[in-house]
Amino acid sequence: MAVVGGLKTAYELLKRNISVLSTCGLCYSAPKSTSHLFFECPYSFFVINYFMPTTSGFLLRPNMLQLLDWIETTYYHSRADKKFKLLIACSSIYYIWRERNDRRFGCSSHNHITTILAIKRMVFEKVSKWKNSTSLLELL
Repeated sequence: MAVVGGLKTAYELLKRNISVLSTCGLCYSAPKSTSHLFFECPYSFFVINYFMPTTSGFLLRPNMLQLLDWIETTYYHSRADKKFKLLIACSSIYYIWRERNDRRFGCSSHNHITTILAIKRMVFEKVSKWKNSTSLLELL
């Protein structure tokens, strides 16, 4: 949904003539858009950079498609490693979106460390069921 503009961010709603607050709910400084939320926002970039520190070496912060393409084609070679990194990327996207919704609709707010711990817990539970998962779990 995020790739095709289906997420109801302020930018997408404004394109449909629906008036809403247009400030990012995570950093409270930049205009809200899907590209900002994933991963131009300092909050979301810190989360993804925690799990994939090489993203800090990119010339510009990657957007969601660039990150997924980088995982798929460029950086990771083993099938299990690629599957693991894709799981982390997708989980990060989910938990960042969930944090955005919790702040907006649930009147609760967590810092980036809490989001990282939630992602780690979910990935650990999922990966621990995989065959030969110990080497991957050490990367968390």
